[in-house]
Amino acid sequence: AQRDSFPGMGYYAPTLWQPGQVIRDRYDVTIAPDAAGPVAAEIEVGLYDLATMDRIEMHDGAGQPISRVAVGRVKVNAPTTAAQPTQQIDALLGERVRLRGFDLERSSVLPGQQLMLTLYWEALGPLPTDYTVFVHLLGEDGALVGQGDGPPLGNAYPTSYWAAGDHLVDTHLISVNADAPAGRARLQVGLYDPNTGQRLPLGTNPEGVIELTTLSIISQPEATP
Repeated sequence: AQRDSFPGMGYYAPTLWQPGQVIRDRYDVTIAPDAAGPVAAEIEVGLYDLATMDRIEMHDGAGQPISRVAVGRVKVNAPTTAAQPTQQIDALLGERVRLRGFDLERSSVLPGQQLMLTLYWEALGPLPTDYTVFVHLLGEDGALVGQGDGPPLGNAYPTSYWAAGDHLVDTHLISVNADAPAGRARLQVGLYDPNTGQRLPLGTNPEGVIELTTLSIISQPEATP
């Protein structure tokens, strides 16, 4: 959605503004009929010179230059349908969200490589805060050898906006450590509050760890002389 207009709908030009004035300026914005969702769209505002299309420079409260101003978010509703993961599971986190399954790009990986993990969430109700997904790859000794943490859906739809009945496809890129030892590695996921580090419990387990599968970290192939 977009709405461009002269301030005050053209009735109060910026050349008339005075230092210290606070001007209430209202805009009605129409969401495009083909907008994808559900999504928590950011509301971004700014000023530009219509003659040159150059944006007016902006600074934060400390005087530092900034490139954009987001004044809030608005949820754009859209119906969702349950997708079919290649690996089906049923894990309930915090009585509010269920992991229905996952897709894993491949079952083996080299140290230093990346691989794609796709999670299939079902929301059972609103969550009280914006949780982050942890994606951990643990070696045979329990050490962390790979990771792909991040907000679900790339932060396009934070968990505080989720509603009962939402079926969401969430992709994460796992980066394997360059020094990861060869062997079997366990893939674990869950949700945690980034402000406190507290995880959503898995049933009665406060650790909130969902064991997805194991995969192989293989040694770097030897160079051919």
